[in-house]
Amino acid sequence: MKKCVEVVLGDVDESAILALDVTDAKGVCLMPAGTMLGEKTLKRLASRGVKKVSIYREETSTPEEQEKKRQEVARQLDERFRKVANDLLMEQLKAVLLEYRLNNI
Repeated sequence: MKKCVEVVLGDVDESAILALDVTDAKGVCLMPAGTMLGEKTLKRLASRGVKKVSIYREETSTPEEQEKKRQEVARQLDERFRKVANDLLMEQLKAVLLEYRLNNI
């Protein structure tokens, strides 16, 4: 699963993808989220005084950690849907949400 992490500009690998827009102090967008960073774009950001960027990084976890996350997602959904446990439509919604969230772990 990809995770958004803030990284010092000098530690960014070429071909990393921006997770968030890079803005200057006035809020002007210097580079939009989704941009693949290369040598030129990294130099351009550095020349504008950018120190850190948020990029996507592949999260690696053990099968045990993934199972813990799955159990936590299921527990959270059980808690959120506890007051509508006997409602068929809400149970279907919960099942769809659970499947969606488990596929993103």
